[in-house]
Amino acid sequence: IAEDVTSRDSINCIQSILAHNFFKKNFNKKNYKITGNLIFSETTKKRNSFFLYAVTTRDFLNMQFYGIETFYEFFSNLQELEKISNEMNIKICVKPHPIIQDQIHNLKKYFNKLEFSGKKISLLLRNSTATISFSSTAIEDSLVSSVPVILFDKSNRYNHCSSSISINSINDKNSAVHYVSDVIKLKNCIKLCLSRKKINFSKFIFNKKIKKNIL
Repeated sequence: IAEDVTSRDSINCIQSILAHNFFKKNFNKKNYKITGNLIFSETTKKRNSFFLYAVTTRDFLNMQFYGIETFYEFFSNLQELEKISNEMNIKICVKPHPIIQDQIHNLKKYFNKLEFSGKKISLLLRNSTATISFSSTAIEDSLVSSVPVILFDKSNRYNHCSSSISINSINDKNSAVHYVSDVIKLKNCIKLCLSRKKINFSKFIFNKKIKKNIL
């Protein structure tokens, strides 16, 4: 994925610690500059009302093997989230990718327990307990808005982060990012997000606000 969004012929802006870790391993220092957040949505969290599910979806004309979720994978995960919402009595809001946003009315027919929204991500993050995703700019949008992230990778397709920030690690129960690969672990992570008081974002984002970074 990084090959499509980075360049060795220019200076790349480093907006998060996640990106900085990648560039330190793969680029020369002259090719990047730490700027902090410049483009990701940043908002102030108001309350915990729902879990937000947001992933990148493509049609077959724009298909690529990594970084996206096919529609049948998206639909399958909605089935799992519908069950979780019902079993755990929690609200889950789904923000469909713009390419399938016109299907919201059809999706509502199949998943009446889930909420669907076409609102801007910045508005949804204000009321999100956590964001469930695996490949989307919504991940960094969430982190810079102080909303924790659950990376739900049911197909074991990615290696987002080290085991040190896994839900299985007790020492990192306050981490802002968790990686889970099955529904049972996802449920446990949701319980953790609902119960904990303290969340550590220091491993993933710079503390400066977007206005200071631009000005």
